[in-house]
Amino acid sequence: MIVTPEYLFRSVSHITPEFLRSQGVRGLVLDVDNTLTGDESQTLDDEVRDWLAAMRAEGIALTIASNNDAALPTGWACSLSQWPASRCLSV
Repeated sequence: MIVTPEYLFRSVSHITPEFLRSQGVRGLVLDVDNTLTGDESQTLDDEVRDWLAAMRAEGIALTIASNNDAALPTGWACSLSQWPASRCLSV
């Protein structure tokens, strides 16, 4: 099965809990590089940090999956994700 996007957003922070609920989405699997952070960065922008807090406050489940060879970042990532996974396959 090939998964392709039905919706495109300029930034992860443009996705709202209301939109997710209207689509029947209760949780998100998020990538780190170029999704939550810049390329090869482990630092969250304030906008993304606020977005993550809003998602959690609205009851949206969040987890992280990354194809990065390195271990997942500690600190914010571990507190964000119930089931972090690294070395995921990217096709």
